[in-house]
Amino acid sequence: MEKLRPLDEDISPCLCPVDGRHGTPSAGRKTGEMSPSSGRSSVSPSNCVSAPSIKTRECASVPGTEIQHVSFFFVLQLEGKKERGGSGGLNKLCGVSLKYKPSKGNRLCQGLRKICNRVYSSSSAQKSTSCPNVSIVVRKILEQAQQNDVRIGAKLVRLHFHDCFVDGCDGSILLDNADGIQSEKDALPNINSAAGFDVVDDIKTALENVCPGVVSCADILALASQISVTLGGGPSWEVPLGRRDSRTANPAGANSDLPGPFESLSNVTSKFDNKGLDSTDLVALSGAHTFGRAKCSSFSPRLYSFSNTGNPDPSMDPAYRDTLRQTCPQGGNADTLANLDPSSPDGFDNDYFTNLQSNRGLLQTDQELFSTSGADTVAIVNRFGNSQSEFFDAFVQSMIKMGNISPLTGNNGEIRADCKRVN
Repeated sequence: MEKLRPLDEDISPCLCPVDGRHGTPSAGRKTGEMSPSSGRSSVSPSNCVSAPSIKTRECASVPGTEIQHVSFFFVLQLEGKKERGGSGGLNKLCGVSLKYKPSKGNRLCQGLRKICNRVYSSSSAQKSTSCPNVSIVVRKILEQAQQNDVRIGAKLVRLHFHDCFVDGCDGSILLDNADGIQSEKDALPNINSAAGFDVVDDIKTALENVCPGVVSCADILALASQISVTLGGGPSWEVPLGRRDSRTANPAGANSDLPGPFESLSNVTSKFDNKGLDSTDLVALSGAHTFGRAKCSSFSPRLYSFSNTGNPDPSMDPAYRDTLRQTCPQGGNADTLANLDPSSPDGFDNDYFTNLQSNRGLLQTDQELFSTSGADTVAIVNRFGNSQSEFFDAFVQSMIKMGNISPLTGNNGEIRADCKRVN
């Protein structure tokens, strides 16, 4: 992998020393010089990003992480390995610098974007060179699979999400039960629910035929998600590659870390925050519910006895509720499917958000993004509902952030020959 230079000369003049105080240059030093006593640097967020969701003090901070050690970016070494769990701070900092466009002329923040892009793309370029036809192979199989199952795209995006939220993006969700391995497929959020494994196996077989031992199962989930979104009419993006596969699974982690359809917004927000993802990421990634289906069992309490009150969920549009009652009558088949997005169930667009604005969200966790009074997610839903391009831009960056949760790289993990079992 590429090693970053200690300091990019095109951004070094923008460093502002602080000497232990936020935003106060060191005495006798001009902007652009680092203070040897503090070694810290800050940048004004008003000059850096146009991001009202960022909570700021006098000098820059991002959700949960202050940009005090800006020099961290300039000495970052990519040596082909990173310990599991070590990406949290980088994920937050790079996520913000990539998500929001820097103000014109602010070279420090432009530099952060350059460096973060290099962090995320170096392994991708390496993988593209060693397996140049990977995207073509994956896309061909997904196009064929889509002819037989219009839901396959949504299934694969969900697999990627459920993989990354449990010990990072390491393909652990794909492992079957075996000696010493208890499969995550049997965890409550996945059992009789997670699907698309056969298509992942088809992709793996095809890739092993053209470039054996190169593309991990974790990377397959990331790449298949991107192509699935694009095939559904959504945005396209370059998927950072280079993840390796775990040799273990964690069903207990799946039970504890994955959000459930009946959880409160505060619980879901907390689970995202634990992964280095903020409210914008939560809303943007929830937008993947613009295609796919859900079982009656995952939302029927909203139709009849919300929170055991004996009454339907007051936040649901009555006409929509009555339509859903026809699909999911009391005492009916709990496995019957309903469209997550009643407006355009198989297309990737921003209708999911306009549905929320009309109180037509299917899952409780969907509608609460808009109907929770005082929540910061309400304004984000409105922004995405009013602009599909803003949703697409945010979704891309949030998918990249999610795909960078604690990946196994270097000598950690392995490249499985069969996604269902360790080598």
